[in-house]
Amino acid sequence: MRDVLRHGENAHLVNCFDVDALAQMVLAVLRDYAAQTPVRQQALADVQRFNLHTALAGCDAAWIRRALTSSRAVAGHRTMLRSGTAVRL
Repeated sequence: MRDVLRHGENAHLVNCFDVDALAQMVLAVLRDYAAQTPVRQQALADVQRFNLHTALAGCDAAWIRRALTSSRAVAGHRTMLRSGTAVRL
């Protein structure tokens, strides 16, 4: 996730076990919501760049069908591996 989420650019990151830091970040965002527009815009652009359709664009249909029907696929948690990259479906 650190490759995709960048603090202050497309996300606000805090330690998930630090309740006070999380509360402070939420309050900071709510206090100056308009200042968050660039962060929201960059987050949207990144989500569009890293979506499933884009991730599978280089895969052929037969390979995708084989991956989806593979005996290794677990209901609800299918992962496809190609060229060392995992794509969760």
